[in-house]
Amino acid sequence: MLFLGTSKYSDYDDYISEMGGSSNAYTDMEDTNYYFGVMDGEGFEGAMDRLAEFFISPTFDEKLISSELLSVDSEYYNSLTSDSWRMFQLSKHLSSDSHPYCKFGCGNYETLTEGGDRKVGLTSSGTTPRPDLVEASEDEERRLTLGKAKRQHLS
Repeated sequence: MLFLGTSKYSDYDDYISEMGGSSNAYTDMEDTNYYFGVMDGEGFEGAMDRLAEFFISPTFDEKLISSELLSVDSEYYNSLTSDSWRMFQLSKHLSSDSHPYCKFGCGNYETLTEGGDRKVGLTSSGTTPRPDLVEASEDEERRLTLGKAKRQHLS
């Protein structure tokens, strides 16, 4: 939910597109990876600054959070029919209850809003995750590594 704007920038996606690039993120078992690529070499510094600002001063705009929750919910429901996702859930279910691996690992609208209804939105009985997002972004223990890699020809 970091791609939802910062105090310094509100144009991350537009900027990346203008530089002929793309960006995305994925969450793994222990970390989340954010990445982008730009075709215009001069656009790299601006893109890196915009990415860094997501960790320095995220705004967590409520309207954008609501939209992102629906995206997460859609990904969750689309994964339910995936055999690899089912095998992953089975391995978690069969693991020791005392190990963190067995814990919940994927959210949907209802779980992320503590009972909200995606058809009604954040005005339903659920709660917004914004306070939790703000608290997590202010956690001094979080780790961040920014890196740069160039494309190389496979010859």
